[in-house]
Amino acid sequence: SSGINAEYGGLRMVCPICKISLPKPEMGPHFENCLEKQLEVDPLSTTCTMIHTLNSGELLSAGVKTLATIITNITSHPDEEKYRKMRVNNPALQKKVIPLVGGTEFLEIAGFVRITDDADDQEYFILLEMPEVGHLEKCVATLQSATKIAP
Repeated sequence: SSGINAEYGGLRMVCPICKISLPKPEMGPHFENCLEKQLEVDPLSTTCTMIHTLNSGELLSAGVKTLATIITNITSHPDEEKYRKMRVNNPALQKKVIPLVGGTEFLEIAGFVRITDDADDQEYFILLEMPEVGHLEKCVATLQSATKIAP
Protein backbone atom coordinates (compact mmCIF):
# COMPACT_ATOMS: atom_id res chain seq x y z
CA SER A 1 0.00 0.00 0.00
CA SER A 2 2.93 2.36 0.47
CA GLY A 3 3.46 2.22 -3.34
CA ILE A 4 -0.07 3.48 -3.86
CA ASN A 5 0.44 6.33 -1.39
CA ALA A 6 3.70 7.35 -3.00
CA GLU A 7 2.09 7.22 -6.42
CA TYR A 8 -1.10 9.14 -5.63
CA GLY A 9 -0.12 11.15 -2.59
CA GLY A 10 2.36 13.94 -2.25
CA LEU A 11 2.59 17.40 -3.71
CA ARG A 12 0.81 18.20 -6.96
CA MET A 13 1.56 21.15 -9.21
CA VAL A 14 -0.45 22.92 -11.90
CA CYS A 15 1.17 23.53 -15.28
CA PRO A 16 0.97 27.31 -15.97
CA ILE A 17 0.52 26.61 -19.69
CA CYS A 18 -2.14 23.89 -19.96
CA LYS A 19 -3.46 24.00 -16.35
CA ILE A 20 -3.15 20.22 -15.85
CA SER A 21 -2.43 19.12 -12.28
CA LEU A 22 0.36 16.57 -11.92
CA PRO A 23 2.51 15.08 -9.15
CA LYS A 24 5.58 17.25 -8.61
CA PRO A 25 8.12 14.73 -10.02
CA GLU A 26 6.23 14.60 -13.35
CA MET A 27 5.90 18.38 -13.74
CA GLY A 28 9.41 19.18 -15.02
CA PRO A 29 9.26 17.01 -18.15
CA HIS A 30 5.57 17.91 -18.72
CA PHE A 31 6.29 21.65 -18.42
CA GLU A 32 9.18 21.46 -20.92
CA ASN A 33 6.95 19.52 -23.31
CA CYS A 34 4.23 22.19 -23.02
CA LEU A 35 6.78 24.94 -23.72
CA GLU A 36 7.96 23.08 -26.83
CA LYS A 37 4.38 22.78 -28.10
CA GLN A 38 3.84 26.50 -27.45
CA LEU A 39 6.96 27.31 -29.51
CA GLU A 40 5.14 26.11 -32.63
CA VAL A 41 2.08 28.25 -31.89
CA ASP A 42 3.75 31.47 -30.69
CA PRO A 43 7.53 31.32 -31.17
CA LEU A 44 8.33 34.88 -30.05
CA SER A 45 6.37 34.94 -26.78
CA THR A 46 7.34 31.39 -25.90
CA THR A 47 11.04 31.97 -26.57
CA CYS A 48 10.96 35.12 -24.43
CA THR A 49 9.14 33.25 -21.65
CA MET A 50 11.72 30.47 -21.86
CA ILE A 51 14.56 32.99 -21.61
CA HIS A 52 13.04 34.42 -18.41
CA THR A 53 12.06 31.01 -16.99
CA LEU A 54 15.08 28.84 -17.77
CA ASN A 55 17.83 31.38 -16.99
CA SER A 56 18.50 33.45 -13.88
CA GLY A 57 20.75 35.99 -12.22
CA GLU A 58 23.48 37.78 -14.15
CA LEU A 59 23.15 35.53 -17.22
CA LEU A 60 19.46 36.46 -17.53
CA SER A 61 19.89 40.20 -16.99
CA ALA A 62 23.02 40.52 -19.16
CA GLY A 63 21.52 38.29 -21.86
CA VAL A 64 18.26 40.21 -22.10
CA LYS A 65 20.12 43.53 -22.13
CA THR A 66 22.52 42.32 -24.86
CA LEU A 67 19.73 40.90 -27.05
CA ALA A 68 17.71 44.11 -26.69
CA THR A 69 20.77 46.21 -27.58
CA ILE A 70 21.52 44.10 -30.67
CA ILE A 71 17.98 44.61 -32.00
CA THR A 72 17.71 48.27 -30.94
CA ASN A 73 20.97 49.08 -32.72
CA ILE A 74 19.44 47.72 -35.93
CA THR A 75 16.21 49.71 -35.57
CA SER A 76 18.18 52.86 -34.68
CA HIS A 77 20.65 52.43 -37.57
CA PRO A 78 18.79 50.40 -40.24
CA ASP A 79 21.29 51.29 -42.99
CA GLU A 80 24.42 50.36 -41.05
CA GLU A 81 25.70 46.94 -42.09
CA LYS A 82 27.84 46.51 -38.96
CA TYR A 83 24.76 46.00 -36.77
CA ARG A 84 23.35 43.27 -39.02
CA LYS A 85 26.32 40.87 -38.86
CA MET A 86 27.93 39.42 -35.71
CA ARG A 87 30.65 36.81 -35.34
CA VAL A 88 29.36 33.84 -33.35
CA ASN A 89 32.71 33.77 -31.51
CA ASN A 90 32.35 37.44 -30.51
CA PRO A 91 33.24 37.51 -26.77
CA ALA A 92 30.03 39.34 -25.78
CA LEU A 93 27.88 36.80 -27.64
CA GLN A 94 29.87 33.91 -26.19
CA LYS A 95 29.45 35.22 -22.65
CA LYS A 96 25.93 36.69 -22.72
CA VAL A 97 23.87 35.18 -25.55
CA ILE A 98 25.15 31.71 -26.54
CA PRO A 99 24.85 30.25 -22.99
CA LEU A 100 21.40 31.85 -22.53
CA VAL A 101 18.68 29.22 -22.98
CA GLY A 102 16.59 30.67 -25.83
CA GLY A 103 19.16 33.31 -26.81
CA THR A 104 20.07 32.04 -30.27
CA GLU A 105 16.42 31.13 -30.94
CA PHE A 106 15.48 34.73 -30.14
CA LEU A 107 18.00 36.02 -32.70
CA GLU A 108 16.57 33.64 -35.29
CA ILE A 109 13.00 34.79 -34.60
CA ALA A 110 14.19 38.40 -34.97
CA GLY A 111 15.48 37.45 -38.42
CA PHE A 112 19.12 36.43 -37.98
CA VAL A 113 20.49 33.40 -39.80
CA ARG A 114 23.54 31.49 -38.60
CA ILE A 115 25.97 31.03 -41.47
CA THR A 116 29.59 30.16 -42.10
CA ASP A 117 31.37 32.65 -44.34
CA ASP A 118 33.53 30.75 -46.83
CA ALA A 119 35.80 33.79 -47.21
CA ASP A 120 37.10 33.66 -43.63
CA ASP A 121 35.62 30.36 -42.39
CA GLN A 122 33.99 32.26 -39.48
CA GLU A 123 30.47 31.61 -38.22
CA TYR A 124 28.15 34.63 -38.17
CA PHE A 125 24.67 35.62 -37.16
CA ILE A 126 23.54 37.76 -40.06
CA LEU A 127 20.36 39.53 -41.12
CA LEU A 128 20.19 38.56 -44.78
CA GLU A 129 16.98 40.55 -45.23
CA MET A 130 16.00 43.55 -43.15
CA PRO A 131 12.82 42.64 -41.22
CA GLU A 132 10.03 45.14 -40.71
CA VAL A 133 11.03 47.62 -37.99
CA GLY A 134 7.72 46.79 -36.28
CA HIS A 135 8.75 43.14 -36.03
CA LEU A 136 12.09 44.06 -34.43
CA GLU A 137 10.41 46.47 -32.00
CA LYS A 138 7.89 43.76 -31.07
CA CYS A 139 10.78 41.34 -30.43
CA VAL A 140 12.41 43.77 -27.98
CA ALA A 141 9.13 44.69 -26.28
CA THR A 142 8.17 41.02 -25.88
CA LEU A 143 11.61 40.12 -24.54
CA GLN A 144 11.58 42.96 -22.02
CA SER A 145 7.99 42.37 -20.84
CA ALA A 146 8.21 38.57 -20.58
CA THR A 147 8.18 37.05 -17.12
CA LYS A 148 9.22 33.81 -15.51
CA ILE A 149 6.50 31.21 -15.37
CA ALA A 150 6.85 28.12 -13.25
CA PRO A 151 4.57 25.36 -12.08
